[in-house]
Order: sequence, then structure tokens, then C-alpha cells
Amino acid sequence: MALTDKRNSMASQVHIIGASGRSGTALARSMRLDGTPYVPVVRDSAKWAATALPGEPRIADLAETERLREALARPWDLPGWVDHRKKGATA
Repeated sequence: MALTDKRNSMASQVHIIGASGRSGTALARSMRLDGTPYVPVVRDSAKWAATALPGEPRIADLAETERLREALARPWDLPGWVDHRKKGATA
């Protein structure tokens, strides 16, 4: 994917802060079914893994500004990043 394509796709990229919580998990499931790409942002990767949803989580806490900034940057650079808009995409 060309850099300009990646930048254009980021406009439709959603970062779900609190993705392993009740509302965040429900949102991630809904987005997956809709084929909308997302990046889970969580404090605890084990809790995200327990959801059995695809996507490499970004670890951050709202109280840690620098970690949060890193978590919200460049999703396509993550190993396991999946663009769920593509048919048959899996993590």
C-alpha cells in the first residue's frame, strides 16, 4: 500500500479507547461485522485477548500522555493490523 493510500485510509480508521471494556468490546464487534477497520486501545492486553476479537491492541492509559499519543499513531505500522474493509481479512 502506498503511503498516500495509507494516509487516506487513516481517515476511516477508528481507535477504540477502552476496547476491552463492555462498551468498547460491543463497539469493536459491531465495527468488525460492518467491515470498519479499528485499532483497539487498552490498558491490559490480556483482557483484550479474552474478547477473542482480531486486532493487535495498543497499550495506553489516559493518564500517560506519551503512551496514548503513540497508541493513536500510524495503525498500519502495527504487526497484525487488519483492514476489515477487505473481504476475507483476518488477524
